[in-house]
Amino acid sequence: MGKKILVIGCSNSAGAYDKADNIISNESWVWHLKNIRNTDDKYYVIHNPANGALHYGAIIKYLSHEGLLNQFDSCIVQMTSEMRMMFYDNSSDAYFPLLKEWLQSADDEFNIRPEVDYFHSPKRTLSNYVSDVFNKYEGYFNGVEAKSAWLTVCDRIIEGIGPIGSKKDTKAPYTVSAMYDIYYYYIVNTLRDNGVEPVVFDWWYKGEVTKDLKHGDEWILDSVVKTAIARGEWHSDKMNHFQHHDSDSAKLMANIINSAIEEHGKLQ
Repeated sequence: MGKKILVIGCSNSAGAYDKADNIISNESWVWHLKNIRNTDDKYYVIHNPANGALHYGAIIKYLSHEGLLNQFDSCIVQMTSEMRMMFYDNSSDAYFPLLKEWLQSADDEFNIRPEVDYFHSPKRTLSNYVSDVFNKYEGYFNGVEAKSAWLTVCDRIIEGIGPIGSKKDTKAPYTVSAMYDIYYYYIVNTLRDNGVEPVVFDWWYKGEVTKDLKHGDEWILDSVVKTAIARGEWHSDKMNHFQHHDSDSAKLMANIINSAIEEHGKLQ
């Protein structure tokens, strides 16, 4: 009997793109990974364009709370460039029930969440934060109508932890990199608490925000991009200027990811 595998990632997990950055098919690296592995496993892909670990954490929290997480055997988490902040308001409330409805009805061998408009507004997503920008917008995180994902998910996680930050940062108790760390551990530990095998890799690379993060045996690959470049398999002609891949390029990425999965004995 095949496994049920949840996949959470950014726009790189959404599908194959054309030169104008339109998704033209479901043939992302996940689609190719399923075909490469050639098993009876069922894949459920939740792609989150322009979002990262904070929104991933909100999804994991919701699925766990609703009793939907423990139906999966494994969860592949495709990390992305960080820090990516997400703002929530009342109009976002419809997203999670739609996610629940989709998961309860999807039963194909390859299932990918339909596109929704709730989280595609530039006012909601602020990508690739650095500490000074984070502090500049700190007031946004305190409003009832504009709570961010880190408040939604981390209210109880950060209680009692005390000041966290780099040795150079003595002003802010919770730096951007610290928030990333908290979310990363929350995601991995919540998956394990629900009996789900975490399988995690970074699409881009470990940058300034993530360089000091300590990984466990869930981590299989530091950078798909750097690995592809090192192997001579990074073909810019198969990508658009937004760094999104066509189907052929996504297949190359899937082969790299599958090699890492096999090397680390995951999805067995």
